[in-house]
Amino acid sequence: MKILKKVLTIVFAMIFLLWVVTRIILAVSFERDIGEYLRRAAAASTVQLAKENLDIALKNIESNGLTSGYTSVLSQTLGEDVGFWYKNLKASRSELDEVKTMSFLEKKIALAEVRRTLFGHGVDESVVVFPKGISIHLNNRLFALWGISSGILTLIFWLFWVTHVPSRRKNEKHL
Repeated sequence: MKILKKVLTIVFAMIFLLWVVTRIILAVSFERDIGEYLRRAAAASTVQLAKENLDIALKNIESNGLTSGYTSVLSQTLGEDVGFWYKNLKASRSELDEVKTMSFLEKKIALAEVRRTLFGHGVDESVVVFPKGISIHLNNRLFALWGISSGILTLIFWLFWVTHVPSRRKNEKHL
């Protein structure tokens, strides 16, 4: 029985570790395929450069199906609204198409608006704003179930393993 507890603890710990590694890989993948292009669009010094980077980010967003819904499992807060985020990015991109006939100053103002849309008004205005948990958006329920269940089961079996109480028979004295 003691070996079974050890084996189950290790198995559930490995499943939990796989969950952690998968989340990290998906976050890095999102950052590489979308986040970096949004950051580059926000930092662009020309309208054309901002449009090119927004186009790549939007193409990747659409190909990954990140255009609607909420990233949360239990509640639906405004900060987790994927549809609003996507529509806001599309609107920023459309605004950049309208600056062809604008003056230099108007183009700079348009770029500043794109920057404000992408960076938001948070504490750190160099961080691109996107819904929390967006990297697992389409599978957020699965990831919540996976992480919570494997974490709890790992903890339970670890506690059973660590707090092993010897059986009574070994401690009883024979008369």
